[in-house]
Amino acid sequence: MKQSIKETFKIQFGYVPTIQIHAPGRINLIGEHTDYNNGFVLPAAIDKGIQFALSLNPTGQLQVYSQNFEKMWSSKLDNIQKTEVAWANYLLGTILQFQKRNIDIIGIDCAFGGDIPIGSGMSSSAALVCGFAKALNEITNAGLNDWDIAKLGRQVENEFVGTACGIMDQFASVFGKENHAMLLDCRSLEFQYIPIKLKDHQLILLNSMVKHKNSDSGYNDRPADCQKAVKVLQKAYPNIQSFRDINADMLTAFKEESLKLKNRASFIIDENQRVQAACNALKENNLQTFGNLLFASHQGLDQEYEVSCPELNLLVQLAKQNGAIGARMMGGGFGGCTLNLFKSINAEATIQRIIQEYETKTNIKAEAYYISIKDGIKIINEDS
Repeated sequence: MKQSIKETFKIQFGYVPTIQIHAPGRINLIGEHTDYNNGFVLPAAIDKGIQFALSLNPTGQLQVYSQNFEKMWSSKLDNIQKTEVAWANYLLGTILQFQKRNIDIIGIDCAFGGDIPIGSGMSSSAALVCGFAKALNEITNAGLNDWDIAKLGRQVENEFVGTACGIMDQFASVFGKENHAMLLDCRSLEFQYIPIKLKDHQLILLNSMVKHKNSDSGYNDRPADCQKAVKVLQKAYPNIQSFRDINADMLTAFKEESLKLKNRASFIIDENQRVQAACNALKENNLQTFGNLLFASHQGLDQEYEVSCPELNLLVQLAKQNGAIGARMMGGGFGGCTLNLFKSINAEATIQRIIQEYETKTNIKAEAYYISIKDGIKIINEDS
């Protein structure tokens, strides 16, 4: 960002903001599409995020300036409806959730900006919603706790924006801890911090530059597929509620049904097991095993869950050919980034070679992001 969000706010609104918030993006080390299937995930907050500056105003409007788009936008708050301005819907949906909780918001002045590439799979949307919600919570004294904010963020995505996501992204942005991933049970919402000790290794994201938006892509088809598969399984096993309740032996129930639904279920079973194995590997500082699990996850995402794309597959292939310890697509799929684990020595030269090979084969210039694992949402102090 060219200037601090506080300075941007002062320029646009003419006074000092009441509060400033930083909300991080996230990576998901492993456990993709398991969250809305009541499974396990292993996300971590990162050093890319969105910063907000906010104050209440008496106008009855949301007046918001996007630093990235260099655009001021406003809307009345007495009858909130979706707008064609995509990023504004996340803010409007958040205010609507506060209104549904009988938390009165007369008006808001807001400036925000960040460095999370949109559509990259680092969940800029969760950072946008949860950071805004945290700021509203603070300036209205609403009394919401961290879990309230994460759940509210998911409701905004599900009910207003129209993305059938689970809780993982919002949870990671809120609860992140520096140098730790988080093993989250998406059914019980119990979690534990898992130390990440990379030593002489580096996590690097490679952005395919193929854009996706979960609410418009095939992402929303996958929860629907899973619900159909559960209904098939319930004919043989009436007590199951989700893929969390099944094992590989139960997949024989699909013998007269679609192979597609069987593959969806098979992937989720295996991915949940990979999450547990990855946690054990990280606890034991066994990065080779962890890397192998990343490769296996990508294969399942591509062949069984069918959410990869040729560009993501190519990046994973090139990473493997160039000595990656592990690599896989990350996020909802259909574009975005791959997550890669490389030895730090000569990593930059290796990444540049991959980018060149990728451009030669696709005519697309990929981008690389060297990732550090950081804390979750926090208030920015004057000294920050």
